[in-house]
Formats: sequence, C-alpha cells, structure tokens
Amino acid sequence: MTVMIVEDTAILRKVMRNILKEFCGMRDEDIHEAEDAIKAIKSYKIVNPDIVFLDIAMPEINGKKAIGQLLTVDPGANIIMFTGSRDANDVIECINAGAKDYLTKPLQPQRVKEAVQKILDQKNG
Repeated sequence: MTVMIVEDTAILRKVMRNILKEFCGMRDEDIHEAEDAIKAIKSYKIVNPDIVFLDIAMPEINGKKAIGQLLTVDPGANIIMFTGSRDANDVIECINAGAKDYLTKPLQPQRVKEAVQKILDQKNG
C-alpha cells in the first residue's frame, strides 16, 4: 500500500508519517509527501497512491478544490481529508466532493488507523 500526504506544514507531514509507520505498519518508502495540492496533482500519476491524505487549508489550491482535480486524474482516488477546522460544512462539502473520510487535527493515531482500514476494507470487499 502506498499513501500520499498533502500538507503544507512540514511538521504535520512528519507527524502523519510517524502515525502511518507506527500504527499502520507502513514503510518510509511507501509514504510520499507533497507540500501543496499542485505538486500532489502533478505527482499523483507517478506515485499512484492507494490513499491520499489531503489537508484543507493550503496556499494556492485548497484541499476542497484539490479533491475534484485529483478525482479528474483518477476517479477511483481514495481521499481522506484532514484539517484543524471543526466546521460541519467543511465535512459535508468534502464528502460531497468525493472524499471518503475526514480527520480533524490534532490527528489521533487510532482514528487514522481506522480511516486507513476502512479504505482497505472497501478495496478488498
């Protein structure tokens, strides 16, 4: 399994990477990072991740807009949003746009693991 973390803050990418390694059993080489949506969209076809963790608040293209662009590249993309926002409208907009799940910051390792497992179950089911 490969994942892509799309987050503009380096420390938060590192936190997510550590959670994926420690709680989901992932290896460094299977975790790819992009510091913005533009770079994520460009590298998506090369990386071909099973799951994209996508932050909402980013410069230039925010996560909400990036959902549609990623789904244009790959209609089957498994996108899990994560953000510090607690606004219910953000959740609804992201899910309606095609995100499979939604995590809030600070990230809870058990919740990240559950979101990953949910995607894996859907792919294998």
